[in-house]
Amino acid sequence: MNERETSDYDHQSRVTSTRDVSLTGQVWVFKPYQNPGDPYYLHDPDRGEWVQRQAYYTGLRQESFGYAADGQLTNVAIVETGYTDDGNGNAVSTNVLDRRG
Repeated sequence: MNERETSDYDHQSRVTSTRDVSLTGQVWVFKPYQNPGDPYYLHDPDRGEWVQRQAYYTGLRQESFGYAADGQLTNVAIVETGYTDDGNGNAVSTNVLDRRG
């Protein structure tokens, strides 16, 4: 993955940094019954259950730091790009910074 990072400084003592990161989300996947002891084992491959699992996706993280006139850190805000479940077990970035980090 090519890492990209940008930083902005404004006149109100705020520093903002945005960079590419690996993020995680929860997606639903179909898990067929395949193990001995599972209901309908070997009888019907279309039988199973939907389970949630963690999936990785590439997105952006933006970190903002506010400072008082004396240099003291006053606040920190972190937002990340959200994701959608594509229905195939993948988390796909929405490319919108709308998820609290």
